[in-house]
Amino acid sequence: MKLATIMYNGARRIAQIEGKVAQILAAPGDGIGVVSALRDPASGRTVVEEVQLDTLEFLAPVPQPPRIFGIGLNYADHAAETGREPPAIQTWFMKQITAVNAPYGDVEKPCVSDMLDFEVELVVVIGAE
Repeated sequence: MKLATIMYNGARRIAQIEGKVAQILAAPGDGIGVVSALRDPASGRTVVEEVQLDTLEFLAPVPQPPRIFGIGLNYADHAAETGREPPAIQTWFMKQITAVNAPYGDVEKPCVSDMLDFEVELVVVIGAE
């Protein structure tokens, strides 16, 4: 199952992606709506409308997370490309929630930076169950 947070009729919504079609769901397009739709198929999985995928504006998957944690140098290739050894224990850090961005959103380079680096991030939502 593929879920996406989208802009639909001026509001954040969740869409279930099936091929090139997005099924707009009744669940709200906030972090809680996404988690509920994943955890309990009956909650908010009512399809409101189907639209073509290429007509949608995609938003950040979890628009307003309360916090973002990362693990630095967590695999050997990444450590090697920085010229460092992988740490003996996990190195955790936090990122500002303003780092969240839409899949095709603009990325602004801070004036204090000379260059940007890119990374692919994996989001894991851990629930109480």
